[in-house]
Amino acid sequence: AIIFNYVTAIAIGPLTNIIRGEMAFSALSTVPLLPSILTGLFMVGGFVAMSSATKSHGVAIATIATRVSFIIPTICAYIFLGEQHLEPLTSVLVIASLILIFFSKKEGVTLKKWYNPISVFLCYGIANFLLKYCQSQLSTNGELLALTTITFTSALIIATIFSRLQKRKLAFKWKNLFAGIILGVTNIGCTFFLLKSLTQFSTATLYPIYNISIVVIGVIAGRLLFKERLTTL
Repeated sequence: AIIFNYVTAIAIGPLTNIIRGEMAFSALSTVPLLPSILTGLFMVGGFVAMSSATKSHGVAIATIATRVSFIIPTICAYIFLGEQHLEPLTSVLVIASLILIFFSKKEGVTLKKWYNPISVFLCYGIANFLLKYCQSQLSTNGELLALTTITFTSALIIATIFSRLQKRKLAFKWKNLFAGIILGVTNIGCTFFLLKSLTQFSTATLYPIYNISIVVIGVIAGRLLFKERLTTL
């Protein structure tokens, strides 16, 4: 399903540019190549780590680990891209997120197994900063779509290599195709509109609100769909 997801995402970028009357690959030359490829690498790493963290810690904690990663692009954008200082709202959200993680440790998960959430934190945080860096070098919708094409192509290649190294038999199943298409459309839509939002808001403003909102949705989904037990906190 993850591989079909990337195939779908790769196809949508050029197709959208064609529909908009632009050359499908004309903007590719303007996209920073190495950061885009590395973004795909860390996206796949995040997917794999997220899967492991969900199994070992549950949806709620895995989602928190994913979304608290906004600390990385926020700080890196301030240091490397010269963005504004941390805003009060950002500071409050960072502190609240760290408190959530601290109390999550008391749910019976040993510290020895925290490499899964830490891996999620690092992979998603670095990927989001690289997206911000690439976006800062681009301007038009066509260029942003070209960025998604390169990033998801890199992710597809890396995901395929990872599957081969695990020597898994990837038998075709229709449910994986349909799930991959749904995930791919959602994935590129989320990535494109995140990039568009980054052109209008600072990293310190956008990433905290965006990520903490997803934490809320993820926790609710864990409770309603997967019957996870949640503490009052």
